Amino acid sequence: MSAKEERTNFVYGHKSKGTIKFGHLWLDSENKLETAVQSGVMLQAYDARHYMSMDIDGVRKGWTLNRCPGTYQILCGTDLKADGIGYLLISEMGDIVLRSPSGKIRMEAQDIELIANGTGNKRGNIELDSNTSVKIDSPMFDVNCKNGIRFFTPFSIDIVGNARINFISNFIQGLSSASKSVPDKLNPTSSLKYGTNQAY
Repeated sequence: MSAKEERTNFVYGHKSKGTIKFGHLWLDSENKLETAVQSGVMLQAYDARHYMSMDIDGVRKGWTLNRCPGTYQILCGTDLKADGIGYLLISEMGDIVLRSPSGKIRMEAQDIELIANGTGNKRGNIELDSNTSVKIDSPMFDVNCKNGIRFFTPFSIDIVGNARINFISNFIQGLSSASKSVPDKLNPTSSLKYGTNQAY
């Protein structure tokens, strides 16, 4: 984007404390004296990394940027009832991304709900992807799947019940090393196929 010709801007405040800028021009990358974005209103603290900008054109038209070198904290809902909404975040289009490359993302509440209401057969999914482990510790873990459940690992699966384990089904099928060469009559798939699978 070429350099902007409009240089009109207004600044109120003190450089050693903070300023309010109208029409602030952002420098383009690589230290070029060109500006690709202009702010309608910008709140700037003494630290250059501490600001709030409402941009009006360029690649960030309609954007609102917040940056701070310290903790960003929001405290709200003090006078609301217990069942009210204290904080509401809506993205009418696009995704919502929470990132903490060197830290944790922790959610704490009396109840936590994860709901995916997608349309068609390709939306409405919840994915958990971890490169180490997924741990669940709860007095009760209840799973109700309408279309089926599938567990797979190229290694071993341990199911341990100190008191009792119940398997209830109209039909129960199993494969072992005995069916490696001769598959079961009711299940034409041999255990050799499952033993060499790395994924479904």
